[in-house]
Order: sequence, then structure tokens, then C-alpha cells
Amino acid sequence: MRGWAWVFGILLGLLPVKPLWFAGGAALVGLYALLVRRERPLFGRVFLAYVVLGAGGQLLAPDPLVAELDPPWTSARAPVVNWIPRDGLSDLRGWNPKDGAGGFATLTPDGFWRVPRVHPRTGRPFTEVLSSRKYPVRAGEVVTESFYFRHDGTRAGFHVSFFTARGHHPVPVRVVELGNGWKRAYASYEVQPGDRWVRAVDLVRLEGDWTYLEIGYAQLEPGPAPSAYVPGSAREDGRWARAGWWLGTGVLGLLVLHGSRFLLGVVGLRAAGVAVLLGFLVHAGVALEQYRAWSYAWEPRVVGWTIQPNFLGHLGVVSAALVWVLAGSGLGAVAFGVALGLVWLSKSRAALVGALALGVGWGVTVLRVRRGLGLALLVGVLGLAGFLVSQGGALGRLGTVFDPSYGTTRARLEIWGVAWRAFLEHPLTGIGVNRFEAYYAMHRPSDVGGALVPHAHNLVLGVLAEGGALGFLGFVVLWGSVVLALVRRRAWPAVVLVGVAFVLNLADYTWFAGEVYYPLWVGVAAALRGTRGVT
Repeated sequence: MRGWAWVFGILLGLLPVKPLWFAGGAALVGLYALLVRRERPLFGRVFLAYVVLGAGGQLLAPDPLVAELDPPWTSARAPVVNWIPRDGLSDLRGWNPKDGAGGFATLTPDGFWRVPRVHPRTGRPFTEVLSSRKYPVRAGEVVTESFYFRHDGTRAGFHVSFFTARGHHPVPVRVVELGNGWKRAYASYEVQPGDRWVRAVDLVRLEGDWTYLEIGYAQLEPGPAPSAYVPGSAREDGRWARAGWWLGTGVLGLLVLHGSRFLLGVVGLRAAGVAVLLGFLVHAGVALEQYRAWSYAWEPRVVGWTIQPNFLGHLGVVSAALVWVLAGSGLGAVAFGVALGLVWLSKSRAALVGALALGVGWGVTVLRVRRGLGLALLVGVLGLAGFLVSQGGALGRLGTVFDPSYGTTRARLEIWGVAWRAFLEHPLTGIGVNRFEAYYAMHRPSDVGGALVPHAHNLVLGVLAEGGALGFLGFVVLWGSVVLALVRRRAWPAVVLVGVAFVLNLADYTWFAGEVYYPLWVGVAAALRGTRGVT
């Protein structure tokens, strides 16, 4: 197996670099362990309970969230594909040069999105009403944008701006009166070389005595004239796709757990820790180079090879904890220093809190066997926390981690309120996996939370909102059983790893992201390498 040790070591080194690549390889090894070696599935019954409860709830969840109505419009032309999805106006808002974005749209019962004429805090009129969603187009084709609208007052005028990669291209609209205050506006544009995409809906040159404008049933289609409205393809997953998400997370968790246990048995814990640390250093180098290249920006936040800065910060903290679990405090201390660097580069406040939690948990765990190192860790962490409190805003975004008045902190309170409302409305099943963005758009309480909020920014509320009591029960059964097994084995570093991941998800929602989810299972596998009877 010596040759395989190198292959498996490289695979483990991919974990902090490309977690999904690692998961694919580890899952194949897990299949080998379960089907060929006929290993008894670890936590087999609780994985099954997790899948049955979570997937069953998704099959019962409401569908769809976004209403489909039949607006009164007829045309001799055959319907075409509408590029704008049913929830394509959920980020509609006003904008002016002094205030920026504001007045985020609220959904009316009959499917229109209402935008105010003036900024709700400053009272300054908006100069533009827009959605930031972009749709790819080809040079030479003619596209037509249309939508229904209504308003108060006696008159509302505007141009449609076909905003592309080359800038604004305002076009006068034609308006069709439909009765009962309903109107349909449309305009066409010939795509020019270099446009690449067009933003819709985008209104400029606002005129009239209206105080609010309601827009709905938007359509973007090829051709020089509008056709009958057809709902755009739903961005929401169907029931079976959502149930498949629960099945996928459960099956992949089981396979990565067994695959990691086999990998660690071949490679050895310390060598595995070295491999993970080397991959971690490679990723940190990429992030550092990005920071150097982006130094022109005010307080740049880098992403490394992840999709956004918070993921990079969370990956850093979880990777440091995993190196400690695998290779002990010596290499763990090196990884912890690298993690602090990634926290600084990513400016992730949740990652900073997670790093502090890791330091405390590590210090308390080590204190029993190496008092000097444990005390040093605790003093260092408490000193860092005190420094952050004393400096406050002088440290930029990271200095606001304990500031309850900071904008995104206040926004989270409103987001959590919407998540709790979603759970109360659908307590058994939740609203469905990956549907919080659409629900939030329909129940946005104010301008604080921003136009698009993809998740609940809290693990417990996120699972309750999207999975309901059934999904939450499945989650608790699975991870409660895992933690209980770790405690019984006195695998305290692995317990700290799971606890740190939970702390990271108190104000974010990355538990199921590859940067967090798969390192967790590797840590659990390291703690349970010799276990046979955990069910």
C-alpha cells in the first residue's frame, strides 16, 4: 500500500484547495470500503433517519413559492421562451447617485413588485429603477423587453435602458392600456458587438407625479415585438430535486466518512496532517497573491479558490482545526497562524469569531496535558479579543465584530426574523431547500437586509426555515449522534472541530459548503478510525 499512500496523501492535500475534488475521490474510496471490503456503515441508522426525515419533508413542502398568475394580454404571435424567471424582479429597487441603492421592492398579493419614488431614509427621488440580473445576448440579434406596470398619481413616464457591458442604452417605451390601472410597456434593442449581456429590468428618465411604481410579469425575448406573456423558467427546485439534496448530503457524508477512514489508515494521521497543511499553504499563497493584486481597492476581501470571502475565512479556520486533530499541536499551531492570516485577508467576521472559539477550545483541551501551551493559547485568544474591542472601527470590517450597530449585524437580525417567520408558516416541512432567497424577497421587512439574501445567515434558523421540524430533527439526530460518539471516545479535538464549525454558522450558513462539510467528516473519521459498531 506504500504507493497508494502517496496517492491518498495527494488526495488529502486537495481538501483545503478544492474540497469538492477531494470529496469525489474520497467518496469513491468510501464505495470501495462499503461494497468491496463490506465495512459496516458508521452511523448507518442515523444517516438513514437524516435522509428520510429531511427528504420526506421536502416532498411535502409548499410548491411553488412564487405565484403564477394569468395577466390579461393577448397576441397573435406564438409564445416564446421568457429569459426572466418568475422571481427575476425580486431584487428590484431604486437608485440615485447620492444614496445608491434603496427602496427595495415589496411583493403585492397579485404578483407586482412595488418600488417607491424616493429613498425611504433621505427622501431624495430616485433617478433609476433596476434589477441587477443579467442575461446573455449575441451581437446582431434584436431583443424585446416588456412588463406590466401600474402606479398612483396621474402619469408615469420612463425609458427602458438596455444596460450592457458597454453602458446604458435608453430606449423610449411604448405603452398599451389594459384597463383597471394595468398597463404593459415594451421596447426593443439591437444588440451591438461588445454588449455580451443585457440587464433587465432597468428604467431611467423617470417622470410623472407617482409616489410608487408597481412592476410585474417581466419578459425578455428575442424578436422586434412582444409576445404573449409566459412565465420564465422557475429558479426554484422542484420537490424531488429538493429531496435529492437531503439524500445527496447524507450519502456523500457517509461515503466521505468511510473513504476518509480508509485513507487515514493507509497514510497515517501525522502524514495526513502534513498533506492537509501543505494544501492549506498553497491556498493561502493564492489568497496572498490576490491580496497583493487587489491592494488598490479599499479594504480588499480576497476569495482564494472559493466563491466568496466568507468561504475562504471559514475554510481557513476549519482547516487549522483539522490539522490539529490529525497531527497534534505542533503542526496545528502553524495551521492556526495561517488561518489567522486568511481571516485577515478575507475580512470574514464570522471566521474571526470561529478562530477565537478554536483558540479557546484548543487551549482548554491542551491545558490538561500541556499546561504551558494551553495557558499561552488562552491568554493569546483573550488578548486578541480585547484588542479587537479596544480598536473597534480602526481595524476596518474586522473591528466591527462586536459592534451591534454595524450595518450587516443589524441586517442579520431582520434576516433571522424572516427565517423564523418562514418556519412558523410551515413548521413541519419548512419552505424548501434553497428557497430562502425567494421567500425573503417576498417578505423583506426593510432596506437593511439588502436586495438579495441567499440564506438565513444562521445554521439553526436556516435548517428550520428550509427544512422545518422534520429536517431539523434529522439534522439533530445525525450530528447529535456524531458528537455523542466523539464524547464517549474522549476525542476532544474532534469535538472542538465540530463546535467551531457550529460557531462559524451562528451568523452565516456554510455548514453544508464543501469548505466546512467535508473537513468535518475527515475529522470525525480520524477520531473513529478503529470504531466498528457505531450505528
